[in-house]
Amino acid sequence: MLEIIWVNPSEYLQNGRDTQITDEQWKRIGPQIKKGDFREVLRSVYDWKDQAFSKESRKRGQIEIPNASSLIEKRTLYGCHDDGAVMAAVMRRSGYPVVMVETVSIQWAREYK
Repeated sequence: MLEIIWVNPSEYLQNGRDTQITDEQWKRIGPQIKKGDFREVLRSVYDWKDQAFSKESRKRGQIEIPNASSLIEKRTLYGCHDDGAVMAAVMRRSGYPVVMVETVSIQWAREYK
């Protein structure tokens, strides 16, 4: 089990493989995100994401885990992982530490072995 240690929150400001976005993408996105307290920034990121992306379902059995950068270019989210990756990437770039947690249901795991 992963222990989250908030003593050094800067560790959770670093984007990883799934949450990496380019400086060029941030130049386009950053000005659209309001500055302020956590709730204002979070609401702003949610609103931006909901306006900027379409949502589609993947075909049954199709498993692909794109990174935030490719999702931003496609402007399409295919599920909760994609949603979380984009949110984490933008919140981190906005200066807020984020821990992204992946989960699946037992039923999903059985169906998509």
